Amino acid sequence: MFINVAIVSALAALTSAIPGAEDTKTNYFTAIATHSGDHRIHLQQINASGQKFYLIKGTSTDCPQAKEIDCSKYVNSTVFDSRSDGTLYLHVGVPGGQQVYIASGGALVYTAPHSANIPDDGQAATFTHTRPTSSGGLGTLVFDNKGFVACPVKVDHYYAYQLYAWIPKFNGTFRTDCDGFGFATSAYSGPPAWEFS
Repeated sequence: MFINVAIVSALAALTSAIPGAEDTKTNYFTAIATHSGDHRIHLQQINASGQKFYLIKGTSTDCPQAKEIDCSKYVNSTVFDSRSDGTLYLHVGVPGGQQVYIASGGALVYTAPHSANIPDDGQAATFTHTRPTSSGGLGTLVFDNKGFVACPVKVDHYYAYQLYAWIPKFNGTFRTDCDGFGFATSAYSGPPAWEFS
């Protein structure tokens, strides 16, 4: 019970820290990793950066300094947009959007701004977002009815965790330092980022 309260509290704090965030029934959500047996990744925010997803590495967004775009209306937070056809996007203002997909080696990645290019061996469908059953509750995200793993990677002078889908091409046999985790989600209704770099 304590763990559930801690998870809900962490997501509530994350969502309330984002301008305009509210708990509504939209397809937009923020996310954290849940793994009660691993203090390194448990309750860490899931962030988009450099066309990949990480724990313990900040979100990387851009907004052009053009007079027709008011960058103050956009956030520097990772927000997802789940679609009914099993696809997943980032919540962005940039025309064309940015789609989330699984790269051939299993990495959870996203398309570059202004490009819908997904490699032929990338997998963009079969994401399933289950919304919370109660107000203030948590939802979940899976890919092809399987979970995700976090693997340590050196970033500058520290270690972050890069995220992968648990798919046949990533079966964990070549790495022993990765940990499975739950992809816990919290509804979001605030503004998007302009684009993720």
